[in-house]
Amino acid sequence: MCPQFIIIGAQRCGTTSLYRNLTEHPCVAAAFKKEVHFFDHQFERGVLWYRAHFPATFYRWYASRRFARAIITGEASPYYLFDPRAPLRIKKMLPDVKLLAILRNPVDRAYSQYHMNRRKGFETLAFPAAIDAEPQRLKETETDTPADDFSTLERRHFSYVARGIYVDQLKAWHEHFDAEQLLILRSEDFQVDPGQTLDAVYQFLRLPPHTIVDPEKSHVAEYEPMDAAVRSSLIDMFRPHNRRLEDYLGRRLNWDC
Repeated sequence: MCPQFIIIGAQRCGTTSLYRNLTEHPCVAAAFKKEVHFFDHQFERGVLWYRAHFPATFYRWYASRRFARAIITGEASPYYLFDPRAPLRIKKMLPDVKLLAILRNPVDRAYSQYHMNRRKGFETLAFPAAIDAEPQRLKETETDTPADDFSTLERRHFSYVARGIYVDQLKAWHEHFDAEQLLILRSEDFQVDPGQTLDAVYQFLRLPPHTIVDPEKSHVAEYEPMDAAVRSSLIDMFRPHNRRLEDYLGRRLNWDC
């Protein structure tokens, strides 16, 4: 099967929980691997490699006969939103695919990414130092690698601020996909009321209503609270970009805290 939906990001915003809940729907078949990363890091492997990550078309036929329901499938690779190569690649291969983006307060998202990098051994700097070092780290990458290579470790791991400037990323996707193909969700809403968020997703994907008894909320990591001065500085840094995003989406996001 080819995917009918893709969760494109953003990283550390609840994509894993959203995907797991979505695949609990009886009309959704999970990919063999949640994050395929074909349209960013694995594109050279080819279409057959990509399609091998999804259930066989026989399963769709069997389900339609056995359970009298249509089956869809999809994946969730949160780097897609940030990688400018992904929109055109997906458009050429899957022009009618439905896309979902779940966004979180970029300050919290950056801090969560930082702690993930520390846990995995990618980051050695303190959080304020890592934020300060980001422009130089990414600049050095741009100098040492081809302009179209967005798969470097620096771009993937040290883009704490850059990944949180959502408005420019979404504009790049809307250059290739109609607004009706991209559903934009707020991570904080999903955390407070996952059922309501899932209902919106079911409607977007034209799935019949379904109730999950105990839906999985996005994971809240346990680590030390961010220093208040650092948080205030990041709020100020992201404020103009958040305002542009609110104007672009036509709705308030309430991330200035």
